Amino acid sequence: MKKFKEMSNDEIKEEFIKNFGEEKWNEENYLSNLFPVELALADYLVVEPIPVIVEDIEEDSRYYPKENYIVISKKLISDEVEALKCLTHEYKHYQQFMCIIHNITKAPLLDKWREDFQINYANITSNEERLALTVEVDAFAFTKYIMKEWFDIDVIFPNLDYDSVLEMYIEKYFR
Repeated sequence: MKKFKEMSNDEIKEEFIKNFGEEKWNEENYLSNLFPVELALADYLVVEPIPVIVEDIEEDSRYYPKENYIVISKKLISDEVEALKCLTHEYKHYQQFMCIIHNITKAPLLDKWREDFQINYANITSNEERLALTVEVDAFAFTKYIMKEWFDIDVIFPNLDYDSVLEMYIEKYFR
């Protein structure tokens, strides 16, 4: 076998697919397309970039604070807009958590975020309860804001009352 640096791109791809499969190759390509946005989000939110991986999870995406990485669902990674929304939403959760552990007091909702992160999500019995958490309102509003400002994509939440709340939140905290 050739050394990695001696292999052509086609040989690298062939070897990767042989070892991990074409589905994993495609997932890695989707992640590499997201990487510039990830770096821009990290810079904008003043946090260090963290690993982003693809897994078969029930949710669309998830931030794991203890392990400090983000997972995007296999079912959404191939949809560029949905993957961008997931990445943006989870990066905001990551930034919230960094504000908590570093006690960044200039974050206006720090105490509410701290309270929300202490809630065990397993104890939340409804989607409405989860959506009412300050960390979720903040992350959904941030996603809506960034998608419009950076990509000119309007994100409309299915519940129009909740979408109105997100709009008011954006006006208060992001503009």
